[in-house]
Amino acid sequence: MTGPPMPLPQPHHYIRFSISPPSADALLIRRALQEALAQSFGTALSHAYLDVLWVADSGAECVVRTSSPSDAASVMAAVAVSTGHMRLSALKESPFLPSISGNLESFSENAWDWHIGTTRPHVVMILL
Repeated sequence: MTGPPMPLPQPHHYIRFSISPPSADALLIRRALQEALAQSFGTALSHAYLDVLWVADSGAECVVRTSSPSDAASVMAAVAVSTGHMRLSALKESPFLPSISGNLESFSENAWDWHIGTTRPHVVMILL
């Protein structure tokens, strides 16, 4: 007899941020996140694994992937106290990507393109 099913591992954690002033440049967003981490935790954590997966056409929101829940907590703490020019505010976070989607109208053509700034295989998730 087998026990209860084992939960699937959640190696990544996702954060949806609002951005002020708006910026549609994923590299500027990543730089702001790294500077916030360096300001709060020093250089070691400033190089934590981060991917800017999606940026709204308006530049007012983005979705970031981290490698673990502890990295996500560090990123959210760092942006909360950051004194940088770009202000990022966490709107929602989760290990399950579809749960942070919120208002589908805010996503370009109801699709997210995940290859921005990564060397990982290209994956597209269509939200119906």
